[in-house]
Amino acid sequence: MAPAAPDEPAAAAENLPIDPVRAADPMPSVESASQAMVEAFAGIRVDRRARIVEFDGIVSIHAHDPLAPHVYLELIACTPDTREHETLVMTQAQAAHIHAALLLIGLEPGNPGWLFFEGDKLKIVDPIGPRVRITLSYTNAAGESVTADPREWIENVATGELLDGGARGPGFWVFAGSVIDDRPEYKGYAAQMSGSLIGLATFASETLAWHRAFSPDADVEEPVWIARAATVPPVGTAVTVRIEPAQR
Repeated sequence: MAPAAPDEPAAAAENLPIDPVRAADPMPSVESASQAMVEAFAGIRVDRRARIVEFDGIVSIHAHDPLAPHVYLELIACTPDTREHETLVMTQAQAAHIHAALLLIGLEPGNPGWLFFEGDKLKIVDPIGPRVRITLSYTNAAGESVTADPREWIENVATGELLDGGARGPGFWVFAGSVIDDRPEYKGYAAQMSGSLIGLATFASETLAWHRAFSPDADVEEPVWIARAATVPPVGTAVTVRIEPAQR
């Protein structure tokens, strides 16, 4: 994975002129008397009683190319025209709308993680927020419905081990809530612009973040996580991403 481009939001804490997005901040809202799954925003469905958020996407990488067998990953889900080449799923849904949908099911955002240097020492701040469970569902070539934890689509390039040992591992994602970036060149909901909707590596702007912060910069940390060809569907496959609280 290449170092972050210079026009991306900086990850160093001292370089972030931004504020966390809180429930009280102006966000899209939905009023619905129905307790069933309803389309709250374009491509986003919410079941407030069951506390479930779903959104639509597609597999954005080609994990089965024999000429390029290793697809290194930095994200689980991204927004369009950002990081599709290193992300499992791309969605047309707006990152801020997904944030709002998570507020509708009673989740309160925390903060994204970040990494920065003090002198020559790397400082790591892990993300915080309520833990969530994420699943990916699609229909395979045989017409069967398949549901998987994202960790089952990711493996270590050297050992072949699944991320966190797979779905039963102790790791988790959190509702970090991204940030509002006030700099003129980036102004807006940071996850929409950076693409970091559901993170794996840390860009300091994730809406949903992997619990352990680590750098996407190959000069800082050697990349090890790749798409698992045995489980990732073909590129372009329609996927439903489901998010729900880990604890009920």
